[in-house]
Amino acid sequence: MNGDNKAENEVCYTGGIYDQSTGLYYLNARYYNPEDGRFVTEDSYRGEVDDPDTGHLYGYCANNPVNYVDPSGHFAIAVPYLVKLVLAGGTVIYVYYSTWKWHSPKTRYSGRRISHRTTIFKWIVARAIRHRIKKYAPHETNKTKANKEKHEKGDARRNRDQGGEKKKQKKGWKSRK
Repeated sequence: MNGDNKAENEVCYTGGIYDQSTGLYYLNARYYNPEDGRFVTEDSYRGEVDDPDTGHLYGYCANNPVNYVDPSGHFAIAVPYLVKLVLAGGTVIYVYYSTWKWHSPKTRYSGRRISHRTTIFKWIVARAIRHRIKKYAPHETNKTKANKEKHEKGDARRNRDQGGEKKKQKKGWKSRK
């Protein structure tokens, strides 16, 4: 970030907005002074006890802007973690909107792998995906091309017979009412 007065684009590095009157960058929660290389006010995020770099309340992204971003201005997010989060979100959206499609065993296996390799929050999301995939997958027991229509016809007849019309046709049938 450079503090010159020739900002051609108002939105700069990591979404910061250059303020020409003060020469500072506004990064969503506080102002950054490029001449000092630090923020004017303290960060609301107090850092991690086991990571001393995050304890500097005037620093940006634990003094590591290559591997971290701070879109909110309150705490840094690791770039690899952000990429994984976006990919997981894309998977959730894809599976949610494609529930009427049949998903292959490979897709179901991927859902299981996601659930076994991630934290509890991600595991819950992966389990919901896996359940949704399994719920809409067609049954495969005794299904061949020859009897496919038989299965479909059985479902159609069963749906039409919700009022018990088929039962009334049988000899000796009496209503319990």
